[in-house]
Parts: sequence; structure tokens; C-alpha cells
Amino acid sequence: MIPSTLFVNPQLIPTEPESNQCHCGARLKVQKTQERDVVVLDFGKLTFNETVKYCPVCEDVFGSEKLKALVPDYCKFGFDVIEFIGKKLFVEHHTENEALIALKERNVQISPRGISCLGEKFIAYLARAHKDKEAEVRGESTEVGKRSLRRFFR
Repeated sequence: MIPSTLFVNPQLIPTEPESNQCHCGARLKVQKTQERDVVVLDFGKLTFNETVKYCPVCEDVFGSEKLKALVPDYCKFGFDVIEFIGKKLFVEHHTENEALIALKERNVQISPRGISCLGEKFIAYLARAHKDKEAEVRGESTEVGKRSLRRFFR
């Protein structure tokens, strides 16, 4: 039988903001600490002891940049799980049930509804990535088009 997690007695992984100083120059203070469960492909479920800090001057809130790079805010599943589901559903044309089975083989426990929600989230992230690159792509295509026209009329 395959264990459901990599570690028998998982430890709390401490995480906090990389800086102790706000962009306004004030020293950050601890707002709260909380346990946060995160599920990633390579390790399954991990538990982080997240320290969130705030600036007493401008009231900005700061969390761990490393944790934000691993998992979206207010989400339990990592970006790698979202990408895995998106590729299974929309690139490889698997069903949600087939994606569920593939994730169970990698020790990722998720419901069928969770597969559906993360598939929608994948589409939203993909649309945002395309939108963010739109101006850059249009600029490049315009330059390529101008060069092609110049060569054509020479």
C-alpha cells in the first residue's frame, strides 16, 4: 500500500516574509501566525507555519514570497497541481476522473469537484497570462509585419 503522504509525522515548515522592513522604511510587526496545509505534486500534503507581518505605518501586510510562488492565495493546491490538471484536461484531453486517478497515483488527494474547480482556475490563469503578453506580442508582430512589407516593396 502506498502511503498517502511522504512523511509519516510531517513537521511544520516555518515561513515568513523575507524582509523585516517595509518599503516605507518602518520595521514590520507580527500580525499572526497560522498553520497552512498545502498540496504539491512532489511531496503531497505539506504543513507550513506561516508568519504574516504588517507595517504599523502604512498598514501593508506581508507574507512569505516563497509560499506565494508555490501556491495561490487562499488556495490549498500548488501551482504545479493546477498546471498538471490543466494539461491533463485541456492538452491531453483526459476526463476529470482520469485526472483524479493520475493525481491519486502521485499521492494528491482531491475530490472530483476540486478537479473541476482547478481546471477552471487553470483557464483563468492562462487567460491572464495571454492578456499580460498581448501588448508585447502585438508589438513584435507589428515589427515583423513592417519588415516583411519593406522587403516586399524593395
